[in-house]
Amino acid sequence: MTHCPAMKRLTVLALALFLAGTGCAAGTSKSASKSGASKAPKNTKPLQHLEDVKITKCGTDLALGFAVATVTIKNSSSKESNYIVNVTFNSPDGKTQLGSGLAAANNLAAGQSATEEANALKAIAGKFACKVSDVTRYAS
Repeated sequence: MTHCPAMKRLTVLALALFLAGTGCAAGTSKSASKSGASKAPKNTKPLQHLEDVKITKCGTDLALGFAVATVTIKNSSSKESNYIVNVTFNSPDGKTQLGSGLAAANNLAAGQSATEEANALKAIAGKFACKVSDVTRYAS
């Protein structure tokens, strides 16, 4: 199987559009009753695991000119897991979000690492900083 960055970007974009369109993001439900009977308890542990992701490169994709962040995802759990990583591309002072992108890794074994890219899908003029803004991990 050949590595195709453009196909990987399209796959991540399709996943993001699917989740946004269906309301199936982690912890959300469009069918929750108004009475509050199906609300999750407030002490539920979030799926977020920022400690599992590190940005290893922040820059511009040479082929497309888009802002891109390379991330290393390490599964620190004891189970094979899937990850969705949100990255924001911010002004150097952090006050303005200039773009955002997603990276994903599926079926990552316990203790295993993967290197993926989050792409803003747009060019950003001038300097910018990359920040992991959200990480969702769930068992495969």
